[in-house]
Amino acid sequence: RERERESLYVLKLLSPLLRTGKVETGVLVGCLRKLQTWSFTAIVQEYRMFAASVARVELELFVELFDTDLVSLPTKLPAWLPPP
Repeated sequence: RERERESLYVLKLLSPLLRTGKVETGVLVGCLRKLQTWSFTAIVQEYRMFAASVARVELELFVELFDTDLVSLPTKLPAWLPPP
């Protein structure tokens, strides 16, 4: 329940920045790529390729500052996610 409230709070804070499906998906995928230990350059290239005209520098900064150490991962990870 607490985690749901925290998630809703973060979405509320970001809502002025998130206006289209491309942008939300790009931010989510960017954070996932960071968990997959992609370089930031590769993350930004992929984000810009798909976001095109709606790409926003503030969201790239959000992904750059996304702290993967604060993410709780399950003990059994899927094959596409490398161990921390």
